[in-house]
Amino acid sequence: MTKVTEAREFTRSPVRIRAEIRLASGVLVEGQARNVSLNGLLFATERALPIGHEVRVSLILDTGTCEHRIETAGHVARVEDQGVAIAFRHVNAECLEHLRQLVLYNAENAERVEEEFASHVGLHRKGG
Repeated sequence: MTKVTEAREFTRSPVRIRAEIRLASGVLVEGQARNVSLNGLLFATERALPIGHEVRVSLILDTGTCEHRIETAGHVARVEDQGVAIAFRHVNAECLEHLRQLVLYNAENAERVEEEFASHVGLHRKGG
């Protein structure tokens, strides 16, 4: 049997984080992020979300003593059995750093995540 390897541009890190998705209509959908990357997440929810719709995403990091939110804009990219895939469209600089740290902390290969971040955000030049 041949193993099929997915060719993903960004590493997905498994997480179990409370998340809120707000549709352009104002409807708020609550659920849980199951995995996250630098360009999107898999959102587990009971609700169906329409593919292509613009959304606002809040990942809620709760340490017990304080709550921090990673806020981003995106769109519903696809619907799977496991949940709804949200592709990020815009992440401000502060939230991008928090997102990077979240992905790094949960990644199997942190070095690869750093390379993805550097090549896509442009913080480092390749080969330099």
